[in-house]
Amino acid sequence: MHLELMAKLLDTERKYRTKGKRIGIFDDLEKCFHTSSRTEAEAIQQAQDRYALKGAIASGDLHTVRQLTLNHAPSNNKPTTWGDAKFGKKS
Repeated sequence: MHLELMAKLLDTERKYRTKGKRIGIFDDLEKCFHTSSRTEAEAIQQAQDRYALKGAIASGDLHTVRQLTLNHAPSNNKPTTWGDAKFGKKS
């Protein structure tokens, strides 16, 4: 979770690096803190899944790669957009 936040913060900093006036950078940096929609457990699980997927790809284990990628395919009951994940689907 911290790695994801750090990446967002650094990306925001890079966007403002070449500007003469960095007006609005603090607001954009603040938004980075408020846009994290995942819990710590979800972030840890995603990091573990990525690590397992990289290992399976490196070893050529096609069955494990398929399992790990199909488990993350969107299903009908999962939110499809960031807004749905953050705020829930509206009826």
